[in-house]
Amino acid sequence: MAHNATQTHIADGLPSAGYIRMNDLTKIIPLVASSIWRMVKKGTFPKPVKLSENCTAWKVEEVRAWLDSKAADEQAPARGKS
Repeated sequence: MAHNATQTHIADGLPSAGYIRMNDLTKIIPLVASSIWRMVKKGTFPKPVKLSENCTAWKVEEVRAWLDSKAADEQAPARGKS
C-alpha cells in the first residue's frame, strides 16, 4: 500500500508516517486522480513531493491533516444546531 511506512492506521488505511502514491491515495479518498490534481493546483489539497524522476507521492501527515480538516468542517454546522 503506502511506501516508507512502519505501521498502518487501521481506521483510515493510512500509514502512521511516510509517503503515499496516487494509486493508494485514490483508494482512501473517493476522488479520481484528475480531481486531486485539480485541488492541488487550486491549493486546496497538499502538494506532492517528487521523490525521484518517476515517483511523486504525498506526505501522509499532510494528507491526514487535510482529512481531519474536512471532518472538522463537516462537524462545524452540527455544533451550531440546537
